[in-house]
Amino acid sequence: MNPQISIVVPVYKVEEDFLRNCIERILEQTYSDIELILVDDGSPDQCGEICDEYALTDKRIRVIHQINRGVSLARNTGIKNACGNWILFVDADDWLEKDACEVLALAAQKYKDCDIIQFRAYQNYAVNEKKLDTSIKSNYIYSSESIDDMLFVYRNGMQTPNFRKQSIAVATSYFVWDKMYKRKFLRENGLEFPPGIKISEDKLFYLNCLLKFNNMVLIDDFLYHYRANELSATHKYAEDFDDNRMRLLEVLGNVAAIMDHKIEEMQKKHSDIIERDLMDFAVVAASGVIVNKYYHKASPLSPLGRWKASDQYLKNTFIDKSIHSINFHELTNKNKLRVGFMKLKLYGLLAVSSRLNRRGGGRTLSKK
Repeated sequence: MNPQISIVVPVYKVEEDFLRNCIERILEQTYSDIELILVDDGSPDQCGEICDEYALTDKRIRVIHQINRGVSLARNTGIKNACGNWILFVDADDWLEKDACEVLALAAQKYKDCDIIQFRAYQNYAVNEKKLDTSIKSNYIYSSESIDDMLFVYRNGMQTPNFRKQSIAVATSYFVWDKMYKRKFLRENGLEFPPGIKISEDKLFYLNCLLKFNNMVLIDDFLYHYRANELSATHKYAEDFDDNRMRLLEVLGNVAAIMDHKIEEMQKKHSDIIERDLMDFAVVAASGVIVNKYYHKASPLSPLGRWKASDQYLKNTFIDKSIHSINFHELTNKNKLRVGFMKLKLYGLLAVSSRLNRRGGGRTLSKK
């Protein structure tokens, strides 16, 4: 008989204490009808051996070793091998509340017609934690047959949080680890994480889920602990960061077009709402490329080379259109500065202001 919940944990270069804590918190769940799939993504350290060690102690654990192919394909391996009725993704340095699976199993019974069950999460720092916000209504079933529901969930997933004063999205809107997915829903719709997209792959996965879902719900229970990591991939130097961001924007452009078409069919009039939300994302993504690649301290470019590379990147038709279509009055003060520096081609000042803002308390929520 299939377990009720499959928990998929991609494992790659995780601190031993974090990995052990993650696994042990899952094994200590008050609800036992689970399976734990540990996907060792070719980790070059002792992570694979640690996974095997735990598998010897609990028959609910399956360890899959594969060559390093990235977190997206590691999660896809988990989806393909999962036997549970529901699939839950956990990052290897995070952990669950001890009753998380029990609460989710009860929710699965209550909301049996839902394809996605979302829940609440904590963000944990070294010495404290905070409750992460959400813009989703609690215990309300969002339906793909409602124009208002569709507009809200589409925009909540596509928008950049806190870019505009009237933003409805928050930082966790499209994360993968605060949601449980019906396995049948994922399998029947061929929903997987996108290979070749190294950053924001969870955003694209979630948006593709929104194109196919029938019903989804948020339960107002804090079940997940996200370990904050300010050394995220978006802040590390990566040679292909700019190309990766451009590929993501191209794919998201196709998704936005499909979403706007669905909205048009439902409201019987033209819609470019989701495309405009994507344009905001494009501006923020482009500024991230400038700050975290061209003006990164590890960049081999000369000062003039950094400026030229930044200027060339912003000449992309969609990014240029996005920057110059923005109404300053609709932006938060921080983003007025961001867009102003980009329009004036003051890329060095953009990088400096971004780093000052980060030191002043701005924290990333992405570990990818």
